[in-house]
Amino acid sequence: MKTIRTFIAIELPEDVRQSINVTIMSYQRLIPVSWVKWMPTKNLHLTLKFLGDTPITLIPSIQEQMDKLSATTPGFQFTAAAAGMFPTARKPRVIWIGLDNKQALTRLSKDLDEDLATLKIAREEKPFSPHLTIGRVYQGLAEEHLLKLGEIILRNQPGEIGKVLVDHINLVKSDLLPSGSVYSILHRSYLESI
Repeated sequence: MKTIRTFIAIELPEDVRQSINVTIMSYQRLIPVSWVKWMPTKNLHLTLKFLGDTPITLIPSIQEQMDKLSATTPGFQFTAAAAGMFPTARKPRVIWIGLDNKQALTRLSKDLDEDLATLKIAREEKPFSPHLTIGRVYQGLAEEHLLKLGEIILRNQPGEIGKVLVDHINLVKSDLLPSGSVYSILHRSYLESI
C-alpha cells in the first residue's frame, strides 16, 4: 500500500516568518553555530496533527473530515511572542516561539484528533502544546554551554513577533530530502468567517 508522509497545519503569513527570521538572526549573532540547528523560516508552520505515513487511499477521507470540522469552526487569531525552551532553560533541547490563544488552538487540535480517530488514525499521546520550533540544540552539548544557551534565550526575548489570522488549515505532504524537508499543500479547508 502506497503511503505519503503528511500532517495538518496552520501556515504562517510571510510577515510573521520574516519577523521570526529576524529573531533567529539575532540569536545567531549571540549563539555559536555549533550549539543550535536553526529551522529554515520558509518551512515554519504550526502543526495541529502529525499523521505520519498515510495511505494514499485515506487522503480523500481526511480531506472530508477536515472540511466538516472547518465548516463549523470559527476562524480566530493568535499572536506569536516570546521565546522559550523545552524541556527547561537549564537543559534546552528545543527553542521555540510561544503563542497566545492556546484555548482556540488546543480545541482545534483536539477536534481534529477526535474526528480523525474515526478513520482509525492514532490519537495524540501527548497533550498539545502550541508553539513554533525555531531551533534544535545539537546533542552532546556540554552542560555549561546548555546553561549559557538558556541564559542567552531568556535574556534576549523578541517580544511580540506578529499576529496570525487562522482562516484555514492545510493538509501537507512532507518529502524528506537530503537537503531538508520539502512541503506541498495537498488540501486547504476554510474555517467559518470571523
